[in-house]
Amino acid sequence: MVFFCTIIHALIYVDVISVCLLQGLQQFYTILNKSAISYQRYTDFHGKMKLYRFIIRRMSLMEFSILYSIPRSEVLDSFFLGISSLIGSYGQLFLILGFLLMIPRNTRKTGMAVIIAFLGVLLFGQLLLKHLVNRPRPCQIDTAFALLVTRPTSASFPSTHSSWAFGAATAVFLKYRKFGAALFIFAAIVAFSRMYLFLHFPTDVLFGIIMGIILGTAAAKLSDKLMEKYDRKKTPAEHSD
Repeated sequence: MVFFCTIIHALIYVDVISVCLLQGLQQFYTILNKSAISYQRYTDFHGKMKLYRFIIRRMSLMEFSILYSIPRSEVLDSFFLGISSLIGSYGQLFLILGFLLMIPRNTRKTGMAVIIAFLGVLLFGQLLLKHLVNRPRPCQIDTAFALLVTRPTSASFPSTHSSWAFGAATAVFLKYRKFGAALFIFAAIVAFSRMYLFLHFPTDVLFGIIMGIILGTAAAKLSDKLMEKYDRKKTPAEHSD
């Protein structure tokens, strides 16, 4: 009887041990599977990062080749230096344009739109994106290139000068086609000057142009709404007088 009890207890212990071993093996398999998935994700991420760096490197080489292929001469140097001096380090020319357009009553909406677009580029481009992307300028990478201006210390992406120029041109064009078209031509010259002076990559300029057009359009709509509210508030006051 004692012998049978001993066997039963032994079988129970064996069963308990088997269950524990099975659970342990299941947990080990789960951990191993998770580790395999994590490793696969790591290798996938690492592979994607290598591909991303390769694409960026190839794009940079292509963009450098574009910048190097731009014809340069003393006449063009003087012209684009004049353009750079005219618009100012932070696109002050377009801010001045906005304030000048604010003076006559019939162009006040457009002037406000130009100012709003300027502030939008300052906020999203100069203060936000430049610090987030933190892309070096071509002149900061190739320091052997003979610069015509003082080497900037700020980041390259996006070209805020291109944004300011196209933002102002878009805001004006939506109200005054001929003047706006002339400003678009000037904006294109400003954008090209940033590449000519070896201060920006082509993609910096392209994104700057797109951002300027978007912000210029948004600024024009916002200006219309603000002026409509102002006119509605002003009209009852004039009638009461």
